[in-house]
Formats: sequence, C-alpha cells, structure tokens
Amino acid sequence: MKTLYLSILLSAVAAIPMAQAQNVYYVTPDGTGDGSSWESATTLAQAITSASGSADAADIILVKKGTYTAPADDGLGFYFQTKPNIAIYGNCEGTESATDLPVIDGDTPLETYLVAPVDDSNLPLSRVITIYKGSVSFTGFDISGGTASLSTTRGLNEGGAVWIYGQGVLQNCNIHGASSLKGGGVFLSNFEADKVARLNSCRVYDCKTVGDGKDALGGGVYMKNGTSVHNCKVENNEASYAGGGIYCEASGFITNTVVANNVAVRYSSGAIHNRGGIIANCLITGNEAALESGAITLGSEEAQVINSTIVNNQLNNTSGSAISGGIMVENGHVKNCIVWGNRVNQGSTERDIRISGLRTGTLTNTCYKVASVVPADAQIVNCIQDDPLFVNAESGDYHLAEGSPCINAGSNDLYALVSATVDLDGNDRIQDTTIDMGAYEYGDDISTGIGEFSNAPKIYAAAGRLVIEGAEGEMAVFDILGRICHQQVVSGRVELPLSSGIYIVRLNGISQKISVRQ
Repeated sequence: MKTLYLSILLSAVAAIPMAQAQNVYYVTPDGTGDGSSWESATTLAQAITSASGSADAADIILVKKGTYTAPADDGLGFYFQTKPNIAIYGNCEGTESATDLPVIDGDTPLETYLVAPVDDSNLPLSRVITIYKGSVSFTGFDISGGTASLSTTRGLNEGGAVWIYGQGVLQNCNIHGASSLKGGGVFLSNFEADKVARLNSCRVYDCKTVGDGKDALGGGVYMKNGTSVHNCKVENNEASYAGGGIYCEASGFITNTVVANNVAVRYSSGAIHNRGGIIANCLITGNEAALESGAITLGSEEAQVINSTIVNNQLNNTSGSAISGGIMVENGHVKNCIVWGNRVNQGSTERDIRISGLRTGTLTNTCYKVASVVPADAQIVNCIQDDPLFVNAESGDYHLAEGSPCINAGSNDLYALVSATVDLDGNDRIQDTTIDMGAYEYGDDISTGIGEFSNAPKIYAAAGRLVIEGAEGEMAVFDILGRICHQQVVSGRVELPLSSGIYIVRLNGISQKISVRQ
C-alpha cells in the first residue's frame, strides 16, 4: 500500500517557521476597532501596518470572509516592507484564534477576496500584494485583478497581482485576472539564497502579459533566483512572447504542478520557458505556442525536466524542422519523462522532442514517439518509443495502466536532484525498487476512491472527534503526512478524539477526507 502524502499542507507548514504567536490581529471588511478581538476587529490595511513579528514569533492576522480592496497608493496594493514574520489567514468565520486556525486545503472554497482597486473605467490602479524582503505568508485568499504598470517604487511592470522579493509565501490561494509585462499574475524573486519566495498549492489562471516586445514573459508566473512553485495549477494564462504559463529565468524549482492550456502568442514555450531551473513531477498538457516549442524550452546546461508527463501540446508553426510540439532542448536535460502526442504545424504533424544543433542536450530514460534529434553527438540513453499506455488519454487521465512499458523504466539516480519524495498524486515516488517514467507512479494507494461513502456508514467530525456510524469492517485513520493514527475493526458507532487537522479515513478499501476542528 502506498503511503499518502497531501503535499498541499506539508509544503505550507514548512514555508515559514513560526514558534508561537507574538501578536494576533482580527480583521473584518467593516472593522473599526483596534484589531484586538473579533468584537474589536480592524481593517486589513491597519492590521498590516500594526503587525511586525519577530525572528522567534510570528504576528498572526486572521481575516474574516468578505471582500477587501487593496490601497491604490503608489500602485503597490497591500504593502509589506522588511516585515520579519507575519502569517495571514483568510477564510475565517469570525470565531478563530491563534490556537484554532482555519482549516484550508485544496478542496476548500475560498471566500476571502483581495481585489485590486479600479478607476471609473474599471481599469486597475495597482497590484494587490507587494512583499519587499521580510517573511510574510498568505493562506486561503482569492486574489484578483491588478497591474504593475503603476508601481512607483517596487517592481515596475513585474507581477500584475503579486510581487514578492524575499521570503514571501502564498499557499492555498487563487490568483487570477491580472496583467503585467513580466509575470502577468505573480513575480517571484529572492534577495538572499535562504530567503525563498514560494507558491504552494495555489491556482494561477486567466492572467496575461502586456506589450509586444521580447520582455513580455510569463503569462501566469515569472520566477528567478531559486524561487519555487510547488503543488500548483497554472492554467489558461497568456504570454504575448514566451512562457505562456511560467517563465523561469534561472535556478527555480517547479514541482508537483499541473501546467495546462496556456498560450505563448508570438514565440515559444506555451507552458514553461526554463532557462536554468528544475521541472519535476509535473503534468504539462494542452498548451500552445507560435514558434519553437509548444510546451517547454530548456535554455541552459542547468535546465532540466525530470519525471514529468508532457502530452498533447501544440506548436502552430507551419514550416521548418527546428521545432517541437513538446520539448525544445536548446541546452539541458530530459530525464525519466513521458513526452507523447505533441504536434507541430497546427496539429498536423507529430513531433515530441527537438534537440538543437546549436548546443548539446541529453535525453535519458524517457518515453517519446517522434523526435527530431540534432546533433549526432547528443546523448540519448535508455529511451523507448513504445506507447506508454495511459489509463485514458482521451479523458485526460495520464496515469499508467497495467502493463505500461514506463513502469520501473526510469533511473533512480536521475531523480536525485529532486527534493520532493512524492509524485503528482502525493504518493511515494518509488514504489518498487525502480522509479517509473512520468509524473505518476503506478500502483494502488489509499487515496483511491476518495469521496462520500455510499449506503452507510455515516462519517463526520464533531467538536474534536471523528464520528463513524453504521460501520462494519477494518478502519484506518491517516494524518496529513500519511502516518497511521488509529486502526481497528469497527462495528456500529465509533468516536475517536483527534486534534485539529485533515485526515484520511479508510474503511474496507474506500477512503474519505475529513477536516477536524476543536
């Protein structure tokens, strides 16, 4: 049995160290108080001004559900400068505290809205969030609109909705409907090697770059200096030049992420333009570009794509052989991947991979169908051209079916640079002795069949207890890290005390996710 990891919250927990709360501020849309309690709630702008944090303890800001319009001053929106440790939680009901934080995961509807201010013509007057140095996290917000063109002091023309220069983290957030020259939705950069800007378990969609020049890059996200995008969905974004979904300038990490249905209008890399980062455990599908590569371009010796599935992307160029619907390797490495069903010439010709004749690249332990490979000394090792046998490619299910030639066909050594120990589903990356090709490991796991139990039993959480009624059989409860918390044979009713958190309850082979609060 696979161990279940829900990396949504695992990465969030590790994002910003927080020993204990130093100060707590309570925020509502119509707050007029000092923020010391829900009864005396303040505005979000005032809480941000008041909060400071310290190296040893965070200031916490709890934000009630509702709509909050960012300030228009200086084009920066909600602005943080050198704040050392601030943790901001949305989606609050108005009863939470520092010891009873809101439980937010990838299935939680987000009802705390941070929106950009607009003028009388409904044009944005600023971005929504600006983080300059310091250490700030946002959890559980819907962030919409914004432009960077009016920013006066930080990140002019960078990050339409969110601009981070430092240890800023967005987790379990939606970012959408924004525009900028670089990073239509989000711009990430670090000012020190250990001060990492991150997106964790976020969705970035319907954002775009503006401008007709070659610097209109990263329709959804622009990354540089070792920043990280983990366990995210980057969808339906548009870059007018390159990197429809993501533009990685150098040394970034894109892991356990779905990049789908993005467009590079005038040039390359409908999904990701990677000039020096690592892409791993990702599904790249449905992206389009005008020239060079429909999905991914690798542009330096350090650029790598590892254990990812790149399928059904398209290049709209109608001529030339120096093109690829899937991956263009100008210089870089493709390892343990499945690259299949990608097309060029407006979809009329299959071509999955191209290795440029200007430089050399490597293609190892990878499954592809059609490649144009130049030069002759490009390294192609242990690759196959057999059908990967997806479960159902027509419906978008790119898990490996029984008998797939990609099972146990990767190389464990090639995965060594990847810090994530789980695949795109959150299951152990190596099931047997050898890693599989692509974004998913083959096999059963405890998340199979997650959903509501039918025909009884009834399962629910109440006041810090897990309650199961009408149950018969073997039950196991797993925590967020996949560790078993409780196991027994049940008959009838069971009440199990649990601390606040998210759990997976498995009963007779069926699993269900449950949120427990004290």
